[in-house]
Amino acid sequence: MKHGLAILKKKTYNDGIELPEEIFEFLAVNISNNIRELEAVLISLYAQSTLNRKEITLDLARMMVEKLINTSRREITIEYIQKIVCEYYKIRLTYIQGKTRKREIVQARQVSMYFSKSLTKASLASIGSHIGGKDHATGPGMRVKLLITLSILTTAFPKTRLMKLRRN
Repeated sequence: MKHGLAILKKKTYNDGIELPEEIFEFLAVNISNNIRELEAVLISLYAQSTLNRKEITLDLARMMVEKLINTSRREITIEYIQKIVCEYYKIRLTYIQGKTRKREIVQARQVSMYFSKSLTKASLASIGSHIGGKDHATGPGMRVKLLITLSILTTAFPKTRLMKLRRN
């Protein structure tokens, strides 16, 4: 993100904004996704400083970065979970939503169902409708399958992927 930091420094210089080096370093470390996020925090810092007639400090930068992180978190959806699971298992989304009973597809479907139930507020009926058009009658059986899937997950699905789902 050195390139982004250089752009940010140039932008602040061109706009006549002086920032301590520690703030640049803090922003570079905590916002490494893209230059737009860096610019958004910079604009927020400048606006807060101007409106409140306060100096731009490291504490103010921390507050703006925290706001950005909290607002940029998206709600996890069944569709997003299916996408991540399909990427991991290297299968098409249509397979997980279909009716095939091939072992690798069934396992991916069960993993998707497990994460959908544990990471969203969706009902079993809603999850079933997203996965192969299953109706609510599948629900009670799905609970048992989800428990079995939990044991599969501990070895089959890396914790880093789970953490990625929970972070986003």
